[in-house]
Amino acid sequence: MDALLLGVQQSELAQAMRQARWLYPAVNTVHIFGIALLFGSLVTLHLRSLGVLRGPDAVQLERLVKPVAATGFVLAAGSGAAMFTTDAVKYAGSGLFLTKMALIAAALLNVAWLKRKRAATPAALVSLSVWTAAIICGRLIGYS
Repeated sequence: MDALLLGVQQSELAQAMRQARWLYPAVNTVHIFGIALLFGSLVTLHLRSLGVLRGPDAVQLERLVKPVAATGFVLAAGSGAAMFTTDAVKYAGSGLFLTKMALIAAALLNVAWLKRKRAATPAALVSLSVWTAAIICGRLIGYS
């Protein structure tokens, strides 16, 4: 596994991310923008499903925010993968990084469960909690 991680860390992308003056900050900005789109959409949707927000029909709101949330996820995941390349060995051994990945996996499983069961209240609370924890872990990685 270390050989694979070293290969990722020595890739052309990783070298460019470390050497190009503005590439890493630009990719980090895309990451934060993606998180904002994803989490903002989910907060709006979940607060509506919990009855905290009034307004558009829940089905209409879901149709509006799903593509925004999906776009945010793709931006966050893609940019996060690019940032991972810069120090893959360190990140793969980081408890915070591994916790963040586990939380994201749990959040995605929650989405799948929500699609099958349509039990909005528990799924919404789990989603908000798990995504919040993943974001906190992600921010803490920068300080570890």
